[in-house]
Amino acid sequence: METSLLAIVVAALSLLSTASAVRSGYAGAASAHFSGLGSRAGSRFLADVLKNRDGDLCTPWAKNACPVRPPGNKLSCCNNHCRDVLSDYNNCGRCGVTCGFGELCCGGTCVAVAHHANNCGACGRVCQPGVRCEYGACGYA
Repeated sequence: METSLLAIVVAALSLLSTASAVRSGYAGAASAHFSGLGSRAGSRFLADVLKNRDGDLCTPWAKNACPVRPPGNKLSCCNNHCRDVLSDYNNCGRCGVTCGFGELCCGGTCVAVAHHANNCGACGRVCQPGVRCEYGACGYA
């Protein structure tokens, strides 16, 4: 009786830890996807205010020029705002290209980081040779 109860408890704890690891992998991608949004970000009146905080303004009379940024950034003028098209999930690779849920913009390409060996859970996180990326973790099993 005690052995079967112990087996049930071990199985239940195993399932709980697996479920939380799965959630945390997707939670990281979702968190990155929605970071920077306030609690009232859904308001159409606040949308313009939020956009203005994201990047410097670039206007036609300034030849749509964006200020120079450190290496690794590629700023483009998207809807009168400077955006880093190498990492911005709303302007990935070029203006207007939006990455889907669970994807991050890595080097200008939308990547599903939950199962990508060279971007496992985050851009640039590479799994060791022979180790698979599962649920955003290298060697998850």
